[in-house]
Amino acid sequence: AEDVTYCRVLVQRLKQALRPEQRLRVRIDAAGDCAALMAAVHQEGAHFLIKAKLTRDLRAAVFAHPEWRTVIYDEDGTPARQVADIPFARASWQEAGLAVRVLAVRTLERTSGKQVQLWEDLDYTVKVYLTNDLECDGDWLARDYEGRAGIEPLIGEFKHHLGIGAVPSHSFNANHAMLLLKLLTYNLV
Repeated sequence: AEDVTYCRVLVQRLKQALRPEQRLRVRIDAAGDCAALMAAVHQEGAHFLIKAKLTRDLRAAVFAHPEWRTVIYDEDGTPARQVADIPFARASWQEAGLAVRVLAVRTLERTSGKQVQLWEDLDYTVKVYLTNDLECDGDWLARDYEGRAGIEPLIGEFKHHLGIGAVPSHSFNANHAMLLLKLLTYNLV
């Protein structure tokens, strides 16, 4: 919630660079599962696509959902990837007047990122996404979010091998300055 103003400024800047027919989609990890942040992105006319915090009530809603659309079958004809729109809303979303679409993807495939196994007798794992895009296909949106995983090895290299992820203090401004110095040093070397 502390980053809402900064995110709003970033969305405004990015929207200025877009052509009128282009849409901005903001992808955020579970830290973005915040009503104030989602409301800010929505109010600026952008779509958000956020990995949901899997709270107990959300997991229960996904577990109990009866209808799943199969998008991939394995070689035996068994559903390998299924998608569902889950009827669920957090109280904070309702208080903020947000219409949040909750998408769940359950799969037999092991993909990158955290997956939660909800079904003891089944090999499915599930990922859940939040969006204000009410029109796009749910499977396409989930794949769009998962597409960011290609950048993860590069981020990992910067953070761990080059020490860019190490933060020296609790001050955001000091850490920001240190990050800029590290990036400048990296570019010079």
